[in-house]
Amino acid sequence: MVAASLALCACAAGSPPAGDAVAGERMFLGQVAVKTSRGDVPPCARCHGTTPDGKSPLGPSLFGVADRAATRVRGQGAPAYLRESILNPDAVLVDNYQEGIMYRGYRDSLTDRQLDDLVAYLLTFKVP
Repeated sequence: MVAASLALCACAAGSPPAGDAVAGERMFLGQVAVKTSRGDVPPCARCHGTTPDGKSPLGPSLFGVADRAATRVRGQGAPAYLRESILNPDAVLVDNYQEGIMYRGYRDSLTDRQLDDLVAYLLTFKVP
């Protein structure tokens, strides 16, 4: 828990997470399963698209999310916003999306390293 708090503080200060974007991509796509005692958690790609057309199966498109995340909450950098969105998905709702849609078990399922990897991958989604 202390490591998670320190990582959150580092991200809030604007420092990029120390994650591995390649490992994060594999987790995002479901190529590496995140297991719990109740089974695998849903991979991000099941609900979130990443293409410029903005289409997503259920949740908001993540195309350009690294750029948007940097401006969503005043005083909170993109890494901290993305981390919070994964761990507490209803903290800041994207327009036209309702509370309770996103899987809420990532806080209990992801290790600090997996979370860092996932955030590092999401930070690669910049508008060219």
